[in-house]
Order: sequence, then C-alpha cells, then structure tokens
Amino acid sequence: MKRKSVFRIGLISLVVIVAGGYIYFTTIGTSGKTNQDQEAEVQEAAARIGDLTVSVSGSGELVPTSTVDLSFQNSGDLLEMNVSVGDEVRAGDVLARSQIDRSPAELAADIASAELALLNAHQNLASLHPNSELEAAQALIALEDAQMALD
Repeated sequence: MKRKSVFRIGLISLVVIVAGGYIYFTTIGTSGKTNQDQEAEVQEAAARIGDLTVSVSGSGELVPTSTVDLSFQNSGDLLEMNVSVGDEVRAGDVLARSQIDRSPAELAADIASAELALLNAHQNLASLHPNSELEAAQALIALEDAQMALD
C-alpha cells in the first residue's frame, strides 16, 4: 500500500514538473522575454533633416495587369508598325497601318454604310424620348412646387 502511494505521488510530481516546464518555455522561452515583451518591442530614433536613400531589388517575371488582343477589320499587308513591345499607348494612338486589298469604291461604300448606320442610331435615340425637353421642364416645375410646399 505504501508503495502505491509513493508511486502515485511520484507520478503526480512528474506531471506537475512537465506541465510547469511546458508553461515556462512557451511563455518565457529561451530568450528570457515573454511573448508580450517581444511583440511590444519598439525602436525609437530622433527626427533629423537629411536625405533618405532607399533601394529595392528583386527578381522575377513581370506580368501585365491586362492585355488586349488586337486585329484589323480587313485583311492585307502590314505597312507600318508604330509601337514596340512594352511601349505605353493611349486611346486614339495609331498602332499600325495595313494595306487594304479593297478598291476605293468598296471603301466609299463602307463609309456611306457607316454614316447611314450613325444617322439611324441618332433617329432611334430621338424616337425613344420625343418629348424629353417637355418632360424635363415638367419635372423642374414639379420639383419647384414640392420645394414651395415643403417651405
């Protein structure tokens, strides 16, 4: 009986020592500082006027944020290429010119067709709201009436 109680006391002591060691090394560790001290460490320096030089280096592959596939509406030979890979372009810049394999009469017909499509689009837009100016004036009158009623 006495042997069992000594064994139990030894086992309990061993468990307490192991648990205490675990707690010590997880909170204080080998550096002697607690985890809270390590996280709260702040470097301070006096402010002064001067030049700040910072350099950055790296390696890797540059990937564009967006790409656009370009193509001509008509087939033909490429006459002129105005940009190179990596050049920055803006809307309206002429990137290239091609030789079109069409006669001047065909080109004139295409231009006339495009102008007709533009006129049709303007007429369709106008027919959507034929009385838009009148409706806008009525809305302004209604707004003024509502503001007077509110006052």
